[in-house]
Amino acid sequence: MNLRFVAGYKVAEIYGALETKEHYYCNFGNFGVNPNIVPLLEDGTLQIVGSDSEGAVRVLERSRPDWPHALVASFLKAAVEFRASR
Repeated sequence: MNLRFVAGYKVAEIYGALETKEHYYCNFGNFGVNPNIVPLLEDGTLQIVGSDSEGAVRVLERSRPDWPHALVASFLKAAVEFRASR
């Protein structure tokens, strides 16, 4: 899956690029963001900062990086610790 990121957000900083290719396989269908709720996301605290080649939302970031969601913070901490252990 080809992904495009919005400049100036964490995901672009983490990848060090505005585009990347990721492998994504799901046997249960498409679990993307429902296009009908995209306007609600755009008006809320989440920012749409990445999409696939068809324009479907694939990456969201909080608009307040100083107040991360506990689940996201825990996941990122575990990812950093896992990478450091390799």
